Amino acid sequence: MDDPYTALPLDPDAKLWLDGVGVELPAGLSWGHWPTADQLRELLEGQTGWTVRITQRPDTQAWDAIVDCAGSPVTLWVEPGRTAVDSCRFSLHDTDAVAVATFVEALTRTQGPWVLYDVSSGKPALVLPGSDPREIADRL
Repeated sequence: MDDPYTALPLDPDAKLWLDGVGVELPAGLSWGHWPTADQLRELLEGQTGWTVRITQRPDTQAWDAIVDCAGSPVTLWVEPGRTAVDSCRFSLHDTDAVAVATFVEALTRTQGPWVLYDVSSGKPALVLPGSDPREIADRL
């Protein structure tokens, strides 16, 4: 099954893409970035009201997290970097736009602006700290 949403940090390539599809960006935005595995765990475990279950994958440094952050679970598959200071990559595996947007908005508070993309509609949305997850979901 294909994943309905993709999230990535705002960087020069993402900016060019957003410019090309007519998404206006506020002036003076900094670039977003991928978190380290420790930063991601800290985010997941530090949110009030979130229920998080982390499962280590056998024989690897990779781990999975099931996060209930808006009444619907968001599943993350996490591939840590080679060292503790390397950024990790994760993929989202759920269908609830509000829950995914809630997670991404929380991520932007420490990792800068991100882009959330609805694969089926082809629509991206810029996510900034303080963005309303319901409004983000409505734009997708």
